[in-house]
Amino acid sequence: MKKSLMMIVLLTLSLLLAVGCTGGLSTTTSTKTPTSIVPEALSLVITGPADEAIVNTSRITVSGKTIAEAVVSINGAIAIVDYQGIFTGEVNLDAGPNVIEVVASDFYGNEKSAMLTVIYTAALPLTVSEPVNDSVVTSQSVTVKGTTNADAVVSINGKIVSVDASGNFSEPVTLELGPNLIEVVASDFYGNTANVAITIICNP
Repeated sequence: MKKSLMMIVLLTLSLLLAVGCTGGLSTTTSTKTPTSIVPEALSLVITGPADEAIVNTSRITVSGKTIAEAVVSINGAIAIVDYQGIFTGEVNLDAGPNVIEVVASDFYGNEKSAMLTVIYTAALPLTVSEPVNDSVVTSQSVTVKGTTNADAVVSINGKIVSVDASGNFSEPVTLELGPNLIEVVASDFYGNTANVAITIICNP
């Protein structure tokens, strides 16, 4: 009887020790909460050309950066966007100011836009039709005639002359005996210049 009681006590102690070592029985299982993916915010940066840039070519490249998943249009034409979000597109320009609109949109319907103005200045034309270079005249006065852009400013030997609505100009020039250098200079609002120099020999 004493042995049986002793065995029960030992078994009870063994069970208590086992429960203490394992920290007790637990039926709780851990679960991980799935992490939600936050979409990258839509952005738009134009890297070139600069706003109000003056160029002398009729076709330019517009470039910039957005998110890789964005769709970009430049003046309504879809541009190429690489895996880093860098985009490029070609734009044809008209003479004078050109407004360029860039629009980026994403899968969620968000949009960002940017506008810039690029000024295209073609080469300034200048032609002197009269008198002919290296010609010999007997009069001490000749009339210099030519054409340029209607909005150009023209000077002949430093004197400003009038230009009509078609770009024509005509101005008398007094000559000295012997060779005379006549220099015609045209300039415009965009800083373009053109010049023609001719020599006239006065031999009355």
